[in-house]
Amino acid sequence: MSNHEFESHFGHPPSVASAAHGRVNLIGEHTDYCGGYVMPTLISQRLIVEMSARDDNRIHGLSSEFGSEDAACDDISQGSWLAFIKGAMMLMNEKGAKLTGLNVATTSTIPAGAGVSSSAAFEIALLRGLSEMTGLTLSRKEMAVMGQRIEHEFIGTKCGIMDQMAVAMAEMGQALFLDCETLDTQIITIDEACCIAVIHSGSSRKLSSSLYNERLSETIEAAKQMGHDSLRNAKFDDLDALSDETLIKRSRHVISENDRVKTAKAALKAGDMMALGLAMVESHVSLRDDYEVSSDELDQLVSEAISQGAYGARLTGAGFGGCIVALLPEDSADEIIEAIVQNCENAWLVDCL
Repeated sequence: MSNHEFESHFGHPPSVASAAHGRVNLIGEHTDYCGGYVMPTLISQRLIVEMSARDDNRIHGLSSEFGSEDAACDDISQGSWLAFIKGAMMLMNEKGAKLTGLNVATTSTIPAGAGVSSSAAFEIALLRGLSEMTGLTLSRKEMAVMGQRIEHEFIGTKCGIMDQMAVAMAEMGQALFLDCETLDTQIITIDEACCIAVIHSGSSRKLSSSLYNERLSETIEAAKQMGHDSLRNAKFDDLDALSDETLIKRSRHVISENDRVKTAKAALKAGDMMALGLAMVESHVSLRDDYEVSSDELDQLVSEAISQGAYGARLTGAGFGGCIVALLPEDSADEIIEAIVQNCENAWLVDCL
């Protein structure tokens, strides 16, 4: 979609244009809503938003994925793709904007349902554009928090903060070590001697909101039984307070995953790709066995990546389909990727960083 298409559809050129990249999580899965640690990085695919203001309390949207739709702001239901726009507009008005409607056109190369944060990219791109349109200055962290509020209040997804923080804060070629409780961040440059491949299993994510909320409630209950506000502060010794095997497994994943993220951060800073790769493999095993969010397709992709010479690989995103992330030697990355895609039916390369 171009300025010309915006102008053709809406009858005038956009007043602002903004963009945001998708992200892939290197390690730290299902820890963000427990106040834990994560380490994502941006992918090259991005989403572009073009906008102009309206004065009739309506939102007109044009999407390369969802087509054309328009509605009065009060008639936009939770879960509609226009609800992202409504949420961004309402939250900007809380900051002092006086928005009374929007024309929005969006196009994206970020694959949806792949666990690479197409929705967070939409939220951050919207907020960046509206910040420019209204003259209201927002920090990157403010945008991330507002993006999470859009998910919670206007979409109905009780997500953690990782996706929005990664999309808002990170730059290409950097990993973002994030403490999801304090929102403290550290930027780590990714060694140019390695490549990060994002490979789609060919199976879209099947983690429904009910299953996601089930995992969330399990971590809340486990923390409660341990005497903690969240699993962030839990230790392995605390598992003795649990009698339910499912809660033990969920807690063991979160506790061990937080440790692995810190190990992975140290390895990336030291340029130790073998140690980083090992942490990624251990993360996948934990997600498969203790958190139970993997799939046959994802397991096959990870096994194939390791057998072809990857330092490490793991599912990335919520699970039950979507993508893996693999850490590859730069000098053999193309050959490894080609072999993985050939040997795993329906797999395809999303990005190689």
